[in-house]
Amino acid sequence: MPRVVAGEHLHAHPEAKAALAIAVRTFVLRAMRDRLTLGRTTAIPSGQQFQVFSRYAGGDCVEAATRTRGIVLRYQGPMILANHVAGAYWNPDGSHGPDPTETERWVTYNAGRRGRDVIPTSLSLHSHPGNRGCVG
Repeated sequence: MPRVVAGEHLHAHPEAKAALAIAVRTFVLRAMRDRLTLGRTTAIPSGQQFQVFSRYAGGDCVEAATRTRGIVLRYQGPMILANHVAGAYWNPDGSHGPDPTETERWVTYNAGRRGRDVIPTSLSLHSHPGNRGCVG
């Protein structure tokens, strides 16, 4: 988890790193549940199509993963899909900045939304009950 947090958002705020560690954990555990060989006889891939691992994880990334150990995201019992992408940079004035990874289109902004009001991401099937949006 720490190396994925470092690979995805090395310079994020500590609380954002903790939230990402929870999303990362949920994403990989759900993928391992759905693909029985993943992490067992098939390596967990590193890359933009799955999750980006860094060669190095600083103490703050280790702390984020340790502090959130065992926490996963669920909706009505089952784990959610927990999609996460880099998204666009934010400008100091709070507006969107450049999107070098071209992933902002998949980010959903669900702050304050609950239940049926959550906007799903087009990164996954809209009809899937575990599609609870995408963190950027």
